[in-house]
Amino acid sequence: MELACIRWISANVRLVAYSVNIILIGAFLGLGLGFLSSRRDWRRFLVPLLLLLAVAIALFRRVGTTVPKEAIDVWSSFGLDAVTLLARHVPFQPIIIFFFALVVLIHVPPGQMIGRLMEGMSPLTAYAINIAGSIAGVAAFASMGALGCGPPVWLATTLILILFLLRDRRLLLGVSALFGVAVLAFTVVEDRGTVWSPYQKITIRERAAGFDLYVNDDRHQFALDLRPAVTGPTEIEWRRVYDFPYRAARTLDNVLIVGAGSGNDAAAALRNGARHVDAVDIDPEILRIGRDRHPERPYSNPRVTVHVDDARAFFKRAGPKYDLIVFAYLDSHALFSNMANVRLDEYVYTRESFKEAHARLYPGGTMCVVFCATKDWIRAKLVRLLTDAAGRRPQMTVMKPQGVDTTILWTGPEAAPDRTDSSECGSGWIEVPCDDWPFLYLERRAFPVEYLPVLGVVLLIAIATLAGSVALGRGKAGKSAIVPSSEQGAGVGLKPAASTTSTFTFFLLGAGFMLLETLSITRFALLAGSTWIITSVTVAAILLVALISTWIASRFERPGPRLALVLTIAAVAAAFATPVQALVGLPLGARLAAGGVVIGLPVLFSGIAFARLFKDVKRPSAALGANLLGAVLGGLFENVSVITGFSALYVAAAFLYAAALVMAHFRQSRLP
Repeated sequence: MELACIRWISANVRLVAYSVNIILIGAFLGLGLGFLSSRRDWRRFLVPLLLLLAVAIALFRRVGTTVPKEAIDVWSSFGLDAVTLLARHVPFQPIIIFFFALVVLIHVPPGQMIGRLMEGMSPLTAYAINIAGSIAGVAAFASMGALGCGPPVWLATTLILILFLLRDRRLLLGVSALFGVAVLAFTVVEDRGTVWSPYQKITIRERAAGFDLYVNDDRHQFALDLRPAVTGPTEIEWRRVYDFPYRAARTLDNVLIVGAGSGNDAAAALRNGARHVDAVDIDPEILRIGRDRHPERPYSNPRVTVHVDDARAFFKRAGPKYDLIVFAYLDSHALFSNMANVRLDEYVYTRESFKEAHARLYPGGTMCVVFCATKDWIRAKLVRLLTDAAGRRPQMTVMKPQGVDTTILWTGPEAAPDRTDSSECGSGWIEVPCDDWPFLYLERRAFPVEYLPVLGVVLLIAIATLAGSVALGRGKAGKSAIVPSSEQGAGVGLKPAASTTSTFTFFLLGAGFMLLETLSITRFALLAGSTWIITSVTVAAILLVALISTWIASRFERPGPRLALVLTIAAVAAAFATPVQALVGLPLGARLAAGGVVIGLPVLFSGIAFARLFKDVKRPSAALGANLLGAVLGGLFENVSVITGFSALYVAAAFLYAAALVMAHFRQSRLP
């Protein structure tokens, strides 16, 4: 349900699309609240809340596409030009907070149900089953993504599981089933004419000769017949743009196009005499649509080889060199992971990536970047990236076909058509994206001030919840705290929460582990690629390591919790001291093995520390609730990476685990 909410909301509510970890944080917060209130029963609200979410998504898809003035700089910084808003006069912060609150409420009932189930089991057994269920959920959702399933299938699967858990209350089961039918009917109607790739929602709108391709309701690509025989004004304008890179290059024996999309660039290469073209795109559905529907049928030509892959991973792979490499309007409308606010394309536009691409050129070859640069500082970053990669400033031209600001930069031949001097572009100080700070769409290392109220509200809710748990847990002798105690009668008394020290210990462990998850995903994206398969396998591997940690804690006496925390801090320090670039140059097998050790050891030792402490708790739901609230803090802190870069998150994680070590050392004997 958590993964379905993230994809469903981000694909339809564009304000959330580039801050999607706010939905993940909401899910964690809701589950944490559910664990802490596990003796309450909000199951009757779950399916109606899903219906409310479906209605809200449909509403926000239909009402306006104008960005308020105060939001333009914020969202364009994240590459967003048009987002769905209720009206021109409504600030965007309440809209994000509304969906955040709705996600929190939706996830409280599942948290309560899981918490109740855990109370009757040994802590480690319950935790292991919970992790195994999470692995199964990741695998199931990844499989649905591979099959192109959309919200109707995701929600049908979710509703079946919900109704199974309501089988003990027949009236509630019947009412929820009726609401479930309404949810499915709503989503089936909304999903008509939509194709779901593993990354995004795709819709097609036909035009006279070709089609427009929309991603998450934004126009993303189009396919045109640009053969010389077609002489319309639109075709003439765009033919000049698409043909430009192939006329700027000396030879076209072997051409690489990254971000090949639906086929305009491959068609241009063929029109200009390319002997062989490698066309790379990360989205298999967009490539399929281009193969089946592009008017020039470039992907059916034997001179074109299509690769479904991440551009960055393709650069690393051993293979041929090229006369021309084209970054073809490579611009993503999605994040590569729910754990990090990094777009699919941002690891392609880094200093290291451009150097890897340039190394794939023959001597005298041409590297060309075609980009819709709406801001001068984005153009300046691209100039600096090419300059650093090639060792000299690129040539530049700017075109505006149908008003679309298109910058074309290229290195290689000095003589080329329509050449413009780029010496003044990027000549001043500019923050150049790198693998540790891959934010092409941020002008500088700064956090958008307008976004702070959203994070402030989230943080206040998490702190208030934790503080309430702690304060009530101190309990004036016999007073109760978060959830009703069976000894006092269901729904009447409240059972004591975790002791102060242990509550904060689990809270800190949750925050630290969330940072380790984020770092694991971003680091493996650099080592193996940003494809959905790699991301899904990485998330499943993290959960599997956590499961192994639980098994170790249940079978062996060593290491104890304090030693495990010391080992965690040491492993975090080692990961911080090992730059990813030191591993990138290794062969693929050695790279993944070394990366698995460097990235996986902090996860393993932190999992053992958690399991050791969790093993002795009296109320697993309270401890796990505090842990999930800590994950909320870790998710919020991930946003600091836009200022510090990702490596600094290792420092934050080490600090959190050091604080947990101190609290574990001095904790009281009474655990939750």
